[in-house]
Amino acid sequence: MVYRSCVILMDVTMNVILLLVMGLKMVRITTQLESSCGSPPCGLGSLRNSPLEPLLSNYDNLMLPNFQTSEVTNVTCNVYVNSFDSINVETMDFQINVYLRQSWVDKRLSFNDSLSSKERISVDNKMAHCIWLPDTFFPNEKYSHQHCDTVPNRALRIHRNGSVHLSLRLSLRLSCPMSLEKFPFDRQVCYMKMESYGYTSDQINIRWTPKNAVQVNEELELPQFTFEDYTTGTCESSYITGKYSCIQIAFILRRQFGYYMVQNYLPGSLIVLLSWVSFWINIDSIPARISLGVLTALTITTQSVGVWMSLPRVSYVKAIDIWMSACVIFVFSASLEFALVNTMSRKEIRRMSIRMRSQSNDKDVPTDSIKRMADEHAYGITKHYDPHSRQLARKVDKISRRLFPIVYIIFNIVYWCYYLVSS
Repeated sequence: MVYRSCVILMDVTMNVILLLVMGLKMVRITTQLESSCGSPPCGLGSLRNSPLEPLLSNYDNLMLPNFQTSEVTNVTCNVYVNSFDSINVETMDFQINVYLRQSWVDKRLSFNDSLSSKERISVDNKMAHCIWLPDTFFPNEKYSHQHCDTVPNRALRIHRNGSVHLSLRLSLRLSCPMSLEKFPFDRQVCYMKMESYGYTSDQINIRWTPKNAVQVNEELELPQFTFEDYTTGTCESSYITGKYSCIQIAFILRRQFGYYMVQNYLPGSLIVLLSWVSFWINIDSIPARISLGVLTALTITTQSVGVWMSLPRVSYVKAIDIWMSACVIFVFSASLEFALVNTMSRKEIRRMSIRMRSQSNDKDVPTDSIKRMADEHAYGITKHYDPHSRQLARKVDKISRRLFPIVYIIFNIVYWCYYLVSS
């Protein structure tokens, strides 16, 4: 018994030790991965006996390249747009993947033939922590990520004259305030802005490269938008701490409304057309006309609520709101037309029924029997002899068969001409 307890205790102890060892290994692996993707401080010990050691022996990466002369450091940028997707109307933002390339001149990094006979040298991305880098950031950014697959996606090149080129691969989620008055026939302009975080415009001047400032992937496709064009520009941001140089790209996007044609416009039109079937149903077929009216009203209401729930709650009216509201009005107008026709057609029946009841009051017949007999007799008479009220009800149905389609066609012409031309 004691021996078995000792064996069990040893097994438990070994399992605990094994779990601790595995946990320590996982922590070590995670730490290594984080250190490879993070920003470790630059240590000159790693550059000992390296050709770059003389270049960085007296280099201070905390100071601007022109700190001795107080000249403005010009940082030129160009961007390659690799992907552009996830344009969200509800949160009003978009996601973009770019290669950001920045260039500036740092005379402290100029070299001669003793270092290299080449015009430029490409160095390991870890050396980026050993030199001064511009503190570029994105003011309208919601989320950003610098890619690190096997190694940080970063390239660094130093030219003989001290010109430095830095390339980064970034994924960004940027805010894009949208105006939805013409949704889904709208055209949106989304901006990507860049500026220096800590250096004012008299210290750093950020600007675009003279040529090919922005390049876009030729295979770029957007699911709901058409990428029309882009423009570049410069700006200056003013804060309480000073004025900062900034640049921006304006992406011009046009929404493709084919999806909304299939999902909203075509079904809405079919529901409106279905509600008009009531005008061809006999005025005496009350259950059929009521069922059709209720069905179309519930369907168009459900579709309208679905559309409104999928869009942000804004204080103004959108183009699709006008369309859905018009469809709701047409469907409910058809139901109101049936109520009017039904009231007119039964007017003579009620009048004759009341007259027959008054004539039967002197007879010894129960009241319920008198009412039922009077209604049946009155309905039989009006069915064979068409009084003026029923003729008028049928005339209203005939007018509605023409009036509703004509008004709907006029509405469509005005609606589509206005929004297609204005967009």
